[in-house]
Amino acid sequence: MRPFLLGLFVLAPFNVMAQPFSESMLECAALYQNSAQFVTSEQASEKLLRAARLWADSAYDQSCAEGNPLDPISVWDRIDQKSAEWEAKGPALFITEEYRDWMKYCRSFARSRGLNLGS
Repeated sequence: MRPFLLGLFVLAPFNVMAQPFSESMLECAALYQNSAQFVTSEQASEKLLRAARLWADSAYDQSCAEGNPLDPISVWDRIDQKSAEWEAKGPALFITEEYRDWMKYCRSFARSRGLNLGS
Protein backbone atom coordinates (compact mmCIF):
# COMPACT_ATOMS: atom_id res chain seq x y z
CA MET A 1 0.00 0.00 0.00
CA ARG A 2 1.32 3.45 -0.81
CA PRO A 3 2.43 5.51 2.22
CA PHE A 4 -0.09 8.25 1.38
CA LEU A 5 -3.01 5.82 1.30
CA LEU A 6 -1.80 4.12 4.46
CA GLY A 7 -1.67 7.50 6.18
CA LEU A 8 -5.25 8.26 5.18
CA PHE A 9 -6.38 4.87 6.39
CA VAL A 10 -4.67 5.30 9.77
CA LEU A 11 -6.05 8.82 10.27
CA ALA A 12 -9.60 8.05 9.16
CA PRO A 13 -10.92 6.98 12.59
CA PHE A 14 -9.70 10.21 14.17
CA ASN A 15 -11.52 12.31 11.61
CA VAL A 16 -14.73 10.36 12.17
CA MET A 17 -14.47 10.74 15.94
CA ALA A 18 -13.82 14.50 15.85
CA GLN A 19 -16.71 16.57 17.09
CA PRO A 20 -17.71 19.98 15.71
CA PHE A 21 -16.15 23.02 17.37
CA SER A 22 -19.62 24.09 18.52
CA GLU A 23 -19.94 20.88 20.55
CA SER A 24 -16.59 21.48 22.25
CA MET A 25 -17.69 25.04 23.00
CA LEU A 26 -20.86 23.72 24.66
CA GLU A 27 -18.72 21.37 26.74
CA CYS A 28 -16.47 24.24 27.84
CA ALA A 29 -19.50 26.35 28.74
CA ALA A 30 -20.84 23.48 30.84
CA LEU A 31 -17.53 23.04 32.65
CA TYR A 32 -17.34 26.72 33.54
CA GLN A 33 -21.00 26.80 34.57
CA ASN A 34 -20.58 23.72 36.74
CA SER A 35 -17.37 25.05 38.30
CA ALA A 36 -19.12 28.27 39.33
CA GLN A 37 -21.20 26.50 41.95
CA PHE A 38 -18.18 25.11 43.76
CA VAL A 39 -16.11 28.27 44.29
CA THR A 40 -16.18 30.14 47.58
CA SER A 41 -16.59 33.75 46.46
CA GLU A 42 -19.32 35.49 44.52
CA GLN A 43 -16.66 37.24 42.45
CA ALA A 44 -15.08 33.93 41.38
CA SER A 45 -18.51 32.49 40.61
CA GLU A 46 -19.44 35.47 38.43
CA LYS A 47 -16.13 35.22 36.57
CA LEU A 48 -16.81 31.57 35.77
CA LEU A 49 -20.42 32.29 34.75
CA ARG A 50 -19.21 35.10 32.48
CA ALA A 51 -16.87 32.60 30.80
CA ALA A 52 -19.77 30.15 30.41
CA ARG A 53 -21.85 32.87 28.73
CA LEU A 54 -18.96 33.68 26.35
CA TRP A 55 -18.68 30.02 25.45
CA ALA A 56 -22.45 29.78 24.94
CA ASP A 57 -22.44 32.79 22.60
CA SER A 58 -19.50 31.35 20.71
CA ALA A 59 -21.18 27.94 20.43
CA TYR A 60 -24.27 29.59 18.98
CA ASP A 61 -22.21 31.55 16.42
CA GLN A 62 -20.12 28.49 15.57
CA SER A 63 -23.17 26.25 15.12
CA CYS A 64 -24.48 28.76 12.59
CA ALA A 65 -21.12 28.82 10.79
CA GLU A 66 -21.14 25.02 10.70
CA GLY A 67 -24.51 25.07 8.96
CA ASN A 68 -26.30 23.43 11.88
CA PRO A 69 -27.64 26.44 13.81
CA LEU A 70 -28.85 25.99 17.35
CA ASP A 71 -31.31 28.49 18.74
CA PRO A 72 -30.25 30.19 22.00
CA ILE A 73 -32.66 28.12 24.10
CA SER A 74 -31.23 24.89 22.67
CA VAL A 75 -27.72 26.12 23.39
CA TRP A 76 -28.54 26.57 27.07
CA ASP A 77 -30.50 23.32 27.24
CA ARG A 78 -27.45 21.46 25.93
CA ILE A 79 -25.13 23.30 28.31
CA ASP A 80 -27.39 22.49 31.27
CA GLN A 81 -27.47 18.83 30.23
CA LYS A 82 -23.68 18.66 29.92
CA SER A 83 -23.26 20.54 33.20
CA ALA A 84 -25.47 17.99 34.95
CA GLU A 85 -23.28 15.20 33.57
CA TRP A 86 -20.18 16.89 35.00
CA GLU A 87 -21.95 17.60 38.30
CA ALA A 88 -22.95 13.94 38.61
CA LYS A 89 -19.27 13.10 38.96
CA GLY A 90 -19.28 14.97 42.28
CA PRO A 91 -16.89 17.48 43.83
CA ALA A 92 -13.97 15.06 43.43
CA LEU A 93 -14.20 15.85 39.71
CA PHE A 94 -12.04 18.92 40.28
CA ILE A 95 -9.01 16.87 41.22
CA THR A 96 -9.25 14.48 38.28
CA GLU A 97 -7.00 14.46 35.28
CA GLU A 98 -10.07 14.52 33.03
CA TYR A 99 -11.18 17.86 34.49
CA ARG A 100 -7.69 19.37 34.32
CA ASP A 101 -7.27 18.22 30.72
CA TRP A 102 -10.64 19.67 29.68
CA MET A 103 -9.97 22.99 31.39
CA LYS A 104 -6.53 23.20 29.82
CA TYR A 105 -8.14 22.47 26.45
CA CYS A 106 -10.85 25.09 27.01
CA ARG A 107 -8.31 27.78 27.94
CA SER A 108 -6.18 26.96 24.90
CA PHE A 109 -9.25 26.84 22.66
CA ALA A 110 -10.40 30.21 24.01
CA ARG A 111 -7.03 31.78 23.20
CA SER A 112 -7.12 30.36 19.68
CA ARG A 113 -10.63 31.78 19.16
CA GLY A 114 -9.79 35.18 20.67
CA LEU A 115 -12.10 34.75 23.67
CA ASN A 116 -11.09 36.70 26.75
CA LEU A 117 -12.25 34.53 29.63
CA GLY A 118 -10.73 36.87 32.16
CA SER A 119 -8.26 34.27 33.45
